[in-house]
Amino acid sequence: MRKRFNKTVNKIVTGALVATMAFSFVPAFGSALAPVTVHAAETGTVDPATCPHENTKDICDKASTCIAKGHWREVCQDCGTVVDEWDSPKLGHRFDEEHYKITKKPTCTEDGEKVYYCTLNFCNHTGTKTVTLPATGHDDGVLKVTKEPTCAEPGLKETVCSKCGTVLEGKPTETVPATGQHTWDNGKITLAPTTTKEGVKTFTCTVCKATKTEAVAKLPAKPKNDTKKPATSKPKAGTKVTVGGNQYTVTKVGSEVRFSKAKASIKALSIPATIKYKGVTYKVTAISANAVKGNKKIKSATIGANVKSVAAKAFNNCPKLKTVTIKSTKLTKKTASKKSFSKVNKKMVIKVPKKVKKAYAKIFKGYKVK
Repeated sequence: MRKRFNKTVNKIVTGALVATMAFSFVPAFGSALAPVTVHAAETGTVDPATCPHENTKDICDKASTCIAKGHWREVCQDCGTVVDEWDSPKLGHRFDEEHYKITKKPTCTEDGEKVYYCTLNFCNHTGTKTVTLPATGHDDGVLKVTKEPTCAEPGLKETVCSKCGTVLEGKPTETVPATGQHTWDNGKITLAPTTTKEGVKTFTCTVCKATKTEAVAKLPAKPKNDTKKPATSKPKAGTKVTVGGNQYTVTKVGSEVRFSKAKASIKALSIPATIKYKGVTYKVTAISANAVKGNKKIKSATIGANVKSVAAKAFNNCPKLKTVTIKSTKLTKKTASKKSFSKVNKKMVIKVPKKVKKAYAKIFKGYKVK
């Protein structure tokens, strides 16, 4: 009975010893340790039936690990009989404060996580234990500007957590005074200046829409001489002027002239309603005697709308003159006649405005008027 008790105690001690050895020889984190296996010695040839089994030895068939039991046999060294066998307990994972990794850092408001790894070499760090890292909570905070002041409105300082920037309720706050410094635009002329009055330029703040004004200097006065047109010397009555190669005689200063001489050898003459001489416009109101004289080449002539009189022999000795166009409606029997055309082509035709055709047919009797 005492012997059997002693064997039982030895088994427990042996299992504990193996476990202790496994922990005692754990190297640094990350190394490996293979399970220990104890091999049986050569057995004797004693007959198992008569052998007292006093020379026995404990043999480990399978070492315990973190998660699995081991297996042991008590074998007689004389006859080879397995006297007893048993399982050694699981070793369980072993964790310490040197072998871990923080997988999620805690914040002011959220928990984090810390994972421990088994330090036993044969576990190969597959065994883990996750521990919650409590949220750190906000600190006492610092005053920080959370609303910038403008030219018209004050700003605000609030107490915020220095770690996460959260505004902390119930903590001190401060008002930041308005800057009073407007941001003006480029301004706009709201009242134009004159030579007698200053103008007004209005500026608007781009932030608060406040306005300010400033005076705009008067415009410089124009020199008195600039307001007067330079005096022009207008030709006196009787003065002869030449325009476009034709000669005219002033009959009324600054307003009327008489066609007095045509350009030599002209083939188609046009006496205009007006001419312009030195910036002054004159009406052509009359045609002088012999204005077109001895021209053997002229074939046509046009008389302008302002002509009131055509002197006798105005067209004199112009044998090829066949067509005369009169645009004026102001001729009368006293201011024109068939004698205005002397020694011209016998078949000459006079074209006139429709409304004076009958009257002009009488004035220029002897010529075909149409």
